[in-house]
Amino acid sequence: MSVLVLEVHEVFEIVIRTGYMIVEIIRIFTLKKKYYIIIFTIVFGLLSCRKQTTPFELNHINDQYKITFVSDRDKEKCFQLYIMNSDGNNQTRLTRDDFSYYHPRFSPDGKKIVFYSSTYNDNDDIYIINSDGSDYHNLTKISGNDNYPQFSPDGSKIVFTSDRDGNREIYIMDSDGENQHRLTVNSTFDHAPQFSPDGSKILFYSIDDHWTYDVYIIDVDGDNLTHLTAESQYTHVYVLPGSRSFFVYFYRPRFSPDGTKIVFTSYSPTELDFNIYIMDSNGSQQIRLTSPRGLNFAPIFSPDGSKIIFMTHRGKNFDIYTMDLNGKNQIPLYDSVSGHAIFSQVSPCGSKILLTDDNIDNDVYKIYIMNSDGSEQLQLTYGSYEDLCPRFQPNADSIVMN
Repeated sequence: MSVLVLEVHEVFEIVIRTGYMIVEIIRIFTLKKKYYIIIFTIVFGLLSCRKQTTPFELNHINDQYKITFVSDRDKEKCFQLYIMNSDGNNQTRLTRDDFSYYHPRFSPDGKKIVFYSSTYNDNDDIYIINSDGSDYHNLTKISGNDNYPQFSPDGSKIVFTSDRDGNREIYIMDSDGENQHRLTVNSTFDHAPQFSPDGSKILFYSIDDHWTYDVYIIDVDGDNLTHLTAESQYTHVYVLPGSRSFFVYFYRPRFSPDGTKIVFTSYSPTELDFNIYIMDSNGSQQIRLTSPRGLNFAPIFSPDGSKIIFMTHRGKNFDIYTMDLNGKNQIPLYDSVSGHAIFSQVSPCGSKILLTDDNIDNDVYKIYIMNSDGSEQLQLTYGSYEDLCPRFQPNADSIVMN
């Protein structure tokens, strides 16, 4: 399959910060390497939406629980793994090397963090570390790019994607790196795997030569591969997400907490827009939930399963919205004002939301936390560097905001 791979997370920022309405080729000089990227046709209209805002005041937050994230604060364009208290204090660097790391995930018990390196020699690896910074080691150590690891609900397995055999496929391994084996075998581009709530199945999406976006489910042992969207026609935007791209999570299908529903995003080449859909976990009852033009991305169910939280570009910026499962009552939770909010995570009990936004400090992304109703919006990190990919420690719902 001859495709163009989106290789740097900065590409997304270039798209959302310009707003060109044409397809053009951009030469990007970053991280000491050249990239030629085809930017797809989207109407953003963001050129005039930058202005200074006043930082939120931090209220007291119980600091018993942690947030992990990546930042290039100590070494330009080299993203290292950090951890901090839930009030933004005690920001501590966990890794110290020349790699860049992305998309960390806590284990279900909150004691370990899994993440992956992003290199320039087609040898990205998956690493694991204790949340106190000890016992850091490489889990994969195999030629090829291993990315986007996710723990199983019981913490015993890790699912991930890899192109080690020539094509990006879904793999699984024990949480100590043993018993690595391939689950999917096909010619398409398979990505963004996640376990079902009961840990018995893995959900992922696939892109073929015609940019068709398909959703699949497979048993954890590789049996019973099921094409959930076989009777429908969905489209992926005409760029493949690379190892540093946010787009993997923008497109990622997600289970409802009880495992009965799936929500996902599809691109319309005729409308030049992204919309959110919901379906039963067996692929039936596929329903479009969004219709206003607005680039609707990254849908996720609230932990109680009653709402869908997503990011959308309906004004001058990317904001965070919520809606009912039938698409009604689409309400803004977070107005980025002059930046572009990227939705990250809802805490397990649904009380808090983590996100990144670039509306204050020198047009770089910083980390924010807020209540699930959009109140108490607090900036946690400051500075002229990028802070990305924040994730709650699993027991973070005991955070108390005063």
